[in-house]
Amino acid sequence: MKTKAMENDIKSRYEAIRWTLDERMHRLWAAAEARVLGHGGVTALSGITGLSRIVIRRGIKELEAQAFPAPESGVQRIRKPGAGPKILTEKFPTLLADLESLVDPETRGDP
Repeated sequence: MKTKAMENDIKSRYEAIRWTLDERMHRLWAAAEARVLGHGGVTALSGITGLSRIVIRRGIKELEAQAFPAPESGVQRIRKPGAGPKILTEKFPTLLADLESLVDPETRGDP
């Protein structure tokens, strides 16, 4: 990191916008900031944002390749198909039946 003042500037910019960023935009923003810092930027941004260095490096590769889907293509995926947590009923096939057995049908209520 160049200076503590630069680190504080980056941290304040990040805190100002982080709540608006999705997973992909976190990665791209951190990658852009890391590129500006040069050598050691990936490690510095990892410490500031909590993103892993691997994620920031992936963002740098995306920026270099300019691998962005066209906006007119409709819904843009943030994760690759199949990524993310698995549905609990897929992991535990008897989950719904087990939960229903815990609750008496007469006392369940009607939302």
